[in-house]
Amino acid sequence: MNDFFLFYLRLNTTEIYDFQAKNWTMGPSMLTNRYDLSIGSIDGLLYTIGGHDGRVILNTVERFDPTTSAWAYV
Repeated sequence: MNDFFLFYLRLNTTEIYDFQAKNWTMGPSMLTNRYDLSIGSIDGLLYTIGGHDGRVILNTVERFDPTTSAWAYV
């Protein structure tokens, strides 16, 4: 996977940058609005960890699978 994901503000939206095509596209929405989150990638899956939703600190983890273009809680 040679794409770059961008997360910003307190949203559940994502944007994906395609390095080969040199353009951005809207990605699938995360399940939870969040900001100040941690992001990691393991075995081709993208994980969003914790963050804040504007009211409380989050202790949830979401996983994005690029083969299905779907987010799921872990």
